This record gives sequence, structure tokens and C-alpha cells, in this order.
Amino acid sequence: MNADSIYIRTKENLDAAVAPQKPWLGLPHWAALVVASVLLAIANSLLRGRGLEEIPALDVALESALLLSITALVCAVPATSYWIARKTWMPELTRFVWLVWLVVGFAFTYGNYLTSLGKV
Repeated sequence: MNADSIYIRTKENLDAAVAPQKPWLGLPHWAALVVASVLLAIANSLLRGRGLEEIPALDVALESALLLSITALVCAVPATSYWIARKTWMPELTRFVWLVWLVVGFAFTYGNYLTSLGKV
């Protein structure tokens, strides 16, 4: 009896060829990021105490652009350093971008929430 015999065999093909990573997000991902950023900017404006009809479109556009810019900047640093170190693109870049977007979006929303509590 050896150690290999006590483990259940996996259905994964460990020798499968890995598809090459792309250094950019596809159009569906960018569209989803933009829509999610706009919705988050609207939610943040509502947290500031504005009514839905009082939200200026320019504020929503600026906050969305700021959220996307910070996300891109934060993602560019590790992706570039990974490229310099290994001469290949960072695996799971799409998931990393969404994770960063969630963290940055949470920081914006939590900051707006704390600001709205301070006004009460």
C-alpha cells in the first residue's frame, strides 16, 4: 500500500495544455465593469442622501471613471511586474481585476456611508 492508493483520482487532466493568457480584458468584461461602476456611483450618491432624481449625471460619470481608473492602476502594477519577472502575462488577470474592483468599490461605498453617518 502506498500513499497514492488512499486518494481519490481527480477528473482533471493535469497534463492539459494551458491556453495563453491575454493581457487585456475582453469587451464583455469592460462593459460589465462600466455598468457595475455606474450602478455603484448611483448607489454612492443615494448613500450621500440625494434622491434618485437629484443625482447629477456628471457626478456619476466622474465617480465611475475614478473607480475604473484606480482599478486599472492597481491592476497594472502587479501585472507589469509579473510580465517583467516572467515574460508572460499574469494568469487569472480577469479575476484579479474584479477582485480589485470589489475592494476599491467597497472602500468608496464605505467612505460614503461613514460620511453620511457623520451628517446625521
